[in-house]
Amino acid sequence: MVRAFAADPPGKGGLLRHGLVPASEPGSTAAATVCAATGHVRSDNSAQRRHTGVEPFSAKPPVQRRRRSDGSSLADRVVVPPEALAELHRLHDELMATPTASEDIVGISHEMLLSCWGRGGSWHVCARLPEPGMFDLLVYGTDVIERPFNRRGFRLYPSSSIDAEFWLDRLGVAVVNMKGFKGPSDIKLGQDNFSVTMLESGWHCFCCADGHGTGGDWPAQRAVSSMPYFLQTKGCSMLLGVFDVESALLRAFEMVEDDLVESSRDSSVSLQSCGSTFTCVMHRPGSPSVWLAHVGDSRATLVSRCGRGAGLETTDHSLQVPAEEERVERCGGDIVRFDVEMPGEVEARVYARGKTYPGIAMTRSLGDLCVKEYGVIAEPEIVKWPLTSEDEATLLLLASDGIWNVFSSDEAADFVRDGLKEGKSRWIVAVELAKLAKERWMEGCGDYCDDVTVMLLPLSGAQFEELPPAKPLGTVGLRWLPFSHVACCSARPAPTR
Repeated sequence: MVRAFAADPPGKGGLLRHGLVPASEPGSTAAATVCAATGHVRSDNSAQRRHTGVEPFSAKPPVQRRRRSDGSSLADRVVVPPEALAELHRLHDELMATPTASEDIVGISHEMLLSCWGRGGSWHVCARLPEPGMFDLLVYGTDVIERPFNRRGFRLYPSSSIDAEFWLDRLGVAVVNMKGFKGPSDIKLGQDNFSVTMLESGWHCFCCADGHGTGGDWPAQRAVSSMPYFLQTKGCSMLLGVFDVESALLRAFEMVEDDLVESSRDSSVSLQSCGSTFTCVMHRPGSPSVWLAHVGDSRATLVSRCGRGAGLETTDHSLQVPAEEERVERCGGDIVRFDVEMPGEVEARVYARGKTYPGIAMTRSLGDLCVKEYGVIAEPEIVKWPLTSEDEATLLLLASDGIWNVFSSDEAADFVRDGLKEGKSRWIVAVELAKLAKERWMEGCGDYCDDVTVMLLPLSGAQFEELPPAKPLGTVGLRWLPFSHVACCSARPAPTR
């Protein structure tokens, strides 16, 4: 069923995917007028919007706050009535009471996901999350906080004498993982996450996840570690060994989803209205192709050394894609559309049939169990892209929608290409792209900036190395990198006095 609203529908407020809160404040529910619109309302500039779903900001974005037609900010969170929250809790309790889905994913702790690396030259890099602190517990009531615009450091597994950031730089990989800004009192963990992994089989695995909903940082963090873990299991390794990459990725995505459900039994997170986008890139050194599997809107695009604009790119899974919309309608999901204060713009979301939740814009995701039966699936779209052997400088730009909501694919690709032509390092280019995205968010929204993850990944000619063995700290030299606020360890011996 499709419904369209001239203003916010009852019980819905603000930018989707950024949490569910009780509608306890008087007047928190906007009045709405239902009309008979049943089709998409698109802007004339559909070519410019075809991948982002929103009008991209210009190079110098206007100082205009993105608001709905009733005046509420697009940075507001989705408001859900108390009775709907109670129903979501009931669904979660029913899930916890059901038997385990698969014995293959039982009892896998987070420590197990990270301790498996080191065999056969394998290694794994992921974001370094804020550490628990007693002071934060006393002051803020929670032992883990993250300040707005925190740019996270990295962790390398297994431990080595090489610093994680320096290691990625040495391999030509550049990553920025930055929390956004949801208001002055925002201290919750950012919901973007990433990982870069060399599997024991020699395959390179790059993951980007963008969580949403209350506790959305958890599925994103879990998935970027569990995906390479499952790709290294016997079944997936055998498939990768014969280059049946599609089957390996389908199996791994299924196991990641099952693992999230199983692991949520021991966590405080309900996956009923909480989930994550996920994009996984697989490449084998020397292979003339790269494989990409994704759910949601964490987009990837190729950036060639020459020319202008973006090359091949993934398609965001949203109601803007006719096949995605058709599946949701066929499965009985409610599609709600309502205007925002942008010419020709209509925001569309998916709800469980007859319910006031979850209000999700993407049509594929990990988690979000309450709309799985309504067509919001966890099955990835898998594509295989050929690589140009003549162009050794081909990069893959993988990013969360903190980039894509303020950049078109062509604009982001040109930004990266131009920066590299000016002689800037990939790290500097990634940092500057994230910085400009932050500026556009703050100028366009004022009180809101989404989390931002940028990954620049080498493909043609890339050859990852095995980690050197760990050394005593006193034998490791330190150097400062221009893109970092910390000293990075080098493999060179420390100078003697």
